[in-house]
Amino acid sequence: MKSTSFTIQELKKLDSLNATFTGFLKLPKWTVATGAMLISGVQPVPPAISVPDEACQLSDPISPARPSQLQSARSVMKDWSECHEDEDGCSSEVPTEEEPISFLIWCEEEYRGSLRRPVFLDHFLVLAGFENATPVQQNVVARLLELEQHAAVERNRPPLVVEAQLPHDALLRPGFFSKRMVELVEDRKIRSPIASEIAEALDRTASTGPWRPLLVWGELLEMAGSGRFPALRLKGTNTIEIPGGSKRPWEPFTLTALQQWLNRNETHLLPKAVPSDDTDRS
Repeated sequence: MKSTSFTIQELKKLDSLNATFTGFLKLPKWTVATGAMLISGVQPVPPAISVPDEACQLSDPISPARPSQLQSARSVMKDWSECHEDEDGCSSEVPTEEEPISFLIWCEEEYRGSLRRPVFLDHFLVLAGFENATPVQQNVVARLLELEQHAAVERNRPPLVVEAQLPHDALLRPGFFSKRMVELVEDRKIRSPIASEIAEALDRTASTGPWRPLLVWGELLEMAGSGRFPALRLKGTNTIEIPGGSKRPWEPFTLTALQQWLNRNETHLLPKAVPSDDTDRS
């Protein structure tokens, strides 16, 4: 079999995506909305009861999901509902949660040979062990196996200089972003009515990596719903209201707005690491 050539960045992205898929498969339950979004290439945000108007791509969390992906997820939810309605068309007993494997089995049967087959369904089927689900599965399995071999080498390789620009140890210190935000606000480098709340959300997600917008957004939603953060109001399932101006006391704040805010302030919040000198001075 001809070997597939991957760049380092492609390997890292595919390896990360593989790990993301596996992580979702290990969950005991999926809401139907979660499953529909996952197999459609959309990153779900808790509580994932319905498909939101905007979200991120599963394969690229910093990019917004395409309208076709969101529509695909809605179609899966509609198909699920119609399939589980009783003979009278009543949807009151339609399951809203399902084990991942059971959901994938239903999807494989529902979309076998269909032109509307969700884009990431086959990838999830492969990782769940359905190697013979469709004729294209073997190529995907071979690619994943090759990827894993290359990725194992990459994981054991010392980091390149360009990969060590962020002071990860410092970033993972409890309260790093909150302390940093106080300095930035005092220096007027950052102005936002929810600067401290965003810093809190960044601190809560720092253990998973210093810059995960979707996870940060999930924390903000949870904070808004807790009632313990006066500057955050939960509006619906995927929108937050934050303090506005005199003409508009409260204004909406969405995932897209958060991503734009993080992009604008990344250079302030993520300072460059200071090169260390590990030379033996003895």
